[in-house]
Amino acid sequence: EDRGEIFTIISAPQGSTAAYTDRVLRQVEAIYREIPEVRRWFAAIGLGIGGAPDPSNGLVFVGLEPWEERDRKQQDIVAGLFPRFMAIPEALVFAVNPPSLAQSSRNSDIGLILKSSSAGLDDFQRLSEELVQRLREVPGLVNVDSDARLESPQVDVVVDRERSADIGVPVSTVAESLRLLVSQGRADEFILRNKQYDVVMALSSRYRSLPEQLGEIHVRSGDGSMVPLSSVATAIPKIGPASLNHYDLERAATVSANVAPGVALGDVLPQTLGLAEEILPEGFSIALGGVSREFVESTGAVYLTFVIALMVVYLVMAAQFESFVHPLTVMFTVPLAATGALLALRLTDNTLNLYSGIGMILLLGLVTKNAILLVDFANQDRARGERLIPALKQAGHTRFRPILMTSVTSILGAVPLALATGAGAESRRAIGAVVVGGLIFSTLFTLLIIPAVYYVVVRIAEKLGLKTIPPRVDLDSA
Repeated sequence: EDRGEIFTIISAPQGSTAAYTDRVLRQVEAIYREIPEVRRWFAAIGLGIGGAPDPSNGLVFVGLEPWEERDRKQQDIVAGLFPRFMAIPEALVFAVNPPSLAQSSRNSDIGLILKSSSAGLDDFQRLSEELVQRLREVPGLVNVDSDARLESPQVDVVVDRERSADIGVPVSTVAESLRLLVSQGRADEFILRNKQYDVVMALSSRYRSLPEQLGEIHVRSGDGSMVPLSSVATAIPKIGPASLNHYDLERAATVSANVAPGVALGDVLPQTLGLAEEILPEGFSIALGGVSREFVESTGAVYLTFVIALMVVYLVMAAQFESFVHPLTVMFTVPLAATGALLALRLTDNTLNLYSGIGMILLLGLVTKNAILLVDFANQDRARGERLIPALKQAGHTRFRPILMTSVTSILGAVPLALATGAGAESRRAIGAVVVGGLIFSTLFTLLIIPAVYYVVVRIAEKLGLKTIPPRVDLDSA
């Protein structure tokens, strides 16, 4: 849906400084400044949403002009941003459409969570890189990336505990000094004009750009003298993971990807899962995350709801007709309506999604009324003693006008949905196309097919010894 918002992710190389990422962010802002539909944006570096702050990551939340004040849809604007962002060589930058269904804007369209309780970090790195390379070859997938990164530069500070104990420098003093001077920690506060202010200490960036410079920090020893940190601690540069991710209490790594504009998630998700299962080694398993997880769960829920609706409709009609035979004839309108709905989706270039699934459930209750009118009238004629075929002819002749009137009314009521425009019209058009297409198709064929189905079902039921004629109605006594 066009929600008037664009979410942009900036992923610089691991170990990049905030200044490096900021230079990339300025280029992104310059691009957005040239787009007339952009009304406002908020940009930040290293927010740490959902994890530890990382200066190599940036986010840009973009708000567009209201729908009535712009000529291009949000999806068209995002599609035009792809080549411009790909031309930025310093970092990976991509814009995505915010997902619906209460999903977070940070969630990608496809999230493959690789998990294992016994594999090491190198195994996750190797498997993630292979899967990323394979997915980048899949047509329709863009912005393929992985959060399994082991190349983040870090510095381990090893304290010589015996030496620090000899000169009276506690390990806690070393840790506190590093926290205050390297990570800009709060050291104290003061009050000025009845207002309290924090005192934040930090070394200048030029004094903490190299690991060796940490040794120049002085700490107070037990006798009150100042000693260099290098006398009790050693800074060891190394490469390691920025974070250790877990899922279901197992170590995990997520390979994410977005779907290109104009491509349906349901078309590429099976191929993506197939590639992952193909290269998955023993000891690993896969779980879905993000929008793809909601897609699979909601699709299954729609199918289950459709089956339950069929059962409820059948049981209600069985109680009304006092027979389990005649509801079968009425239920035959469902495949007719489904055929018309699928044709309408194809002609209007819509997909079978959550909204069209809701339209299918709505259509189930609308189309059965036509067959109920025919079956009920035929049953009444047969209860008066009329033969089967004359009763069906009379039912079609008598019920033609009521069927046509109710169907046309329902179709005209759904036309505004099918022709909806403006923000959020994508969901309404899908529902309207299903209802209009299903009603038109089922109405055209109900008067021809349902009497034939009724005849066949009654003949088969009579051969099986089942009751198909309701009790005779005494109109005089009534």
